[in-house]
Amino acid sequence: MQLPPGRPPRRTPRLPRPPQPGGTHGPGRTPCRRSFAEAQARTTLRTAGLPDALWNPALFTPTGTFLARPDAYWPFAGVALEVDSEEYHLGATEYRTTLRRRLLLESHGIDVTSAAPALIRDHPQELVAAIRTKLHLAKSRPTRPNIIIRPYL
Repeated sequence: MQLPPGRPPRRTPRLPRPPQPGGTHGPGRTPCRRSFAEAQARTTLRTAGLPDALWNPALFTPTGTFLARPDAYWPFAGVALEVDSEEYHLGATEYRTTLRRRLLLESHGIDVTSAAPALIRDHPQELVAAIRTKLHLAKSRPTRPNIIIRPYL
């Protein structure tokens, strides 16, 4: 990149923009959608006619212990969606953290579906089928997960 004559080169790199007030994280992102893949998932599921989910709710045990903040959660069914991007889930430590969070959710009766952004983009019908099936199967569950839900703020 060429600089205009007389302009010295920048000595410090530009820092990323801080999160916007109200929980947004950049242009085109709302508090309910923290990533492009999440926005795609939301649009895909809504277009397919599936029931609306809570997006990025904080889930807690009845004693107030934080469990997780899944990307989407259907409280009437106890079903959660986790969008697992390679950026945040590919390294060994990150992958173990992801698996541990999933086990923690499942140990509290929450049925978790994981989807990579590429799957949401390239095979949206598979995501729709998986969520639709889990929501349908949840009707036969004798009880729902006993958790406290705090919507995204």
